[in-house]
Amino acid sequence: MPVLFDLLVLAMLVFFAPYILFGVVLGMIGSTICTLFQPALLMGAIWFAFTGSYLAAQVPSPDVPYLNIIELVSQAQVFGVTLPMVLFVIAGALVIAAFFARQRANDMGGR
Repeated sequence: MPVLFDLLVLAMLVFFAPYILFGVVLGMIGSTICTLFQPALLMGAIWFAFTGSYLAAQVPSPDVPYLNIIELVSQAQVFGVTLPMVLFVIAGALVIAAFFARQRANDMGGR
């Protein structure tokens, strides 16, 4: 009977310990990110970067006879710069703003 119990404990360690350890590591990473960056602004930056990368991948080849709406949007320009690049610039500005917003909140004693 003790051998069966030891096998059960070993199985628990093999199957469940990695999930627990991975959760602890993710929690520590999340805590560090929330300490360095303002989470709401950082989420906005991630959204803009994801949208920019999606649109950058949708740029059509010039020999297609028609364009769908996503391809039209990916070709749009703002002041001569393509829209995906504008979204990347906005994402970068939001990351910088998220960093400085958290530093300012820490200096003022807030959370």
